[in-house]
Amino acid sequence: FDTGALTTSVALLYRLELRLGEASPGAATFNVFALDPGFTPGGGVLDRDWDEGSLVWSNAPGNDTSTYASGGAYNVGGDSGGGVHAGDTTFLGTFTVGNGDPGGTICGLGTTALGGYVDGNGLITLIITRASDTDTNHSFASKEFRPEEGELGDWAPSLIADIRGPAGGTVNDSCGADIDQQTSITTIEANWSEFADPESGITRYEWAIGTSAGGTDILGWTDNGTAVSATRSGLSLSMGTTCFVSVRAVDSVGNVGVAAFSDGVTV
Repeated sequence: FDTGALTTSVALLYRLELRLGEASPGAATFNVFALDPGFTPGGGVLDRDWDEGSLVWSNAPGNDTSTYASGGAYNVGGDSGGGVHAGDTTFLGTFTVGNGDPGGTICGLGTTALGGYVDGNGLITLIITRASDTDTNHSFASKEFRPEEGELGDWAPSLIADIRGPAGGTVNDSCGADIDQQTSITTIEANWSEFADPESGITRYEWAIGTSAGGTDILGWTDNGTAVSATRSGLSLSMGTTCFVSVRAVDSVGNVGVAAFSDGVTV
């Protein structure tokens, strides 16, 4: 993959997506490895900028064709021709394919920090092997694959950068059901739900209070950890003031989501 088209930030997380080229003949688990950035080819092996037209198992960077790797993450089926060089690759994780999954089914590795495996030219090589021996053959669509009429569009392997902040949810005035009026002039409470970040997950929430929707004139943006309710005491609110609570979520990459806000509570 050429990550230059995605982002120049090595801090981002990425998700590898593949599509089955045809129906799965059986359940199977696959390993995903990254070629280390310090990889040095030798003995007729291609370098990191390999071309698919000349790539075969015996010259693929990171492959160990001299012997079958064995045990744990480095085990590979005997029908696959070999394993990977532990000194040239890093194990990232596994993904599974179910028995009978139809062609076009999306599978692949969940969100993973891949920045450390991108070379100076923005290239990253990922290697997929079987996690166990099996007599079944699974087909994954390449970039040249063309779906049949009526099937969904591009099936090419994809490396997707997590550049989106978490989606906003619903914010309620009070720590329970939403209210429109309250008697306290010193305390504002709120709770929220339905915020989501499927790429890398939510690591914290920030909340603020203002006299307008999205405002922060009463309380600036404040870290609330992973808690989904908050209370601010010690305020001095004027009777008749309507207060609005804003909440935004931050994911594990640091992407900040769009704020959602309550409909306001009047003191």
